[in-house]
Amino acid sequence: MQLYEQKEMRGYTQYHYEIIREGLLPIPCIVIVPDRRTDNPAEIVLADAGKETFLAQTDHIQRYVDSGTVLVAADLRGFGETEDPAPATMPNTGTGNIASR
Repeated sequence: MQLYEQKEMRGYTQYHYEIIREGLLPIPCIVIVPDRRTDNPAEIVLADAGKETFLAQTDHIQRYVDSGTVLVAADLRGFGETEDPAPATMPNTGTGNIASR
């Protein structure tokens, strides 16, 4: 695992990691560690829209901080930071440039 960023926030610390595995795409993740942790097990979130979208929703981070639960939000391959840009994944149909006909 490689730590890219650490931010001290109000009530928690946010870490941005990448899980590095030989021969495979890295898995970007954000770990939220409340200042006042409890014995609750950590929760892992794998959101379809990606971790950033999940964390941007109004109360998601605060809910974990208030409960003292460590949150690990990760992007699955093809989602969030690992999503392929549309032009790179679209097949070339040969119909894109009318002026060349």
